[in-house]
Amino acid sequence: MAVRPTSRSRNRTQRGNALLELALFSTALFLLLFGVADFARIFHSSEIVAGAARAGAQFGLLSAADSADLAGMKQAALNNGPAGMQATAERYCQCPSTGKRVSCTASCEGSAPNGYVHVTTELPFDTLIRWPGIPGSQTLKGAAILRVY
Repeated sequence: MAVRPTSRSRNRTQRGNALLELALFSTALFLLLFGVADFARIFHSSEIVAGAARAGAQFGLLSAADSADLAGMKQAALNNGPAGMQATAERYCQCPSTGKRVSCTASCEGSAPNGYVHVTTELPFDTLIRWPGIPGSQTLKGAAILRVY
């Protein structure tokens, strides 16, 4: 004759199962939430870095004199980004027919070269949690190239 569990021992077993299920589910839920939070932080930070590069390049478009002001473009990018970001700026010219970089005073087969400003930005980024297979520290990069003339 088999002994059937009483309702009291059955309730105790169900409570133990519920506690175990809660522990497993909450661990998975927290990992999912931290993963979403890290992804959102990376996405938001990369958008800020790219926007700062665009702001620096747009500063170079204000006038012909501003396109030669590399320090001004760099500072405009840094002003539009978070602390710890680095920026570089350059101005160059390119022949429209060949695509080769040339001096901005050179002639390209009888035509003037196209002038460009190029601003790059970099920001170190650390994730909230060390995820397997994903580096915990990354460098987010942004770049903007705009034609001046």
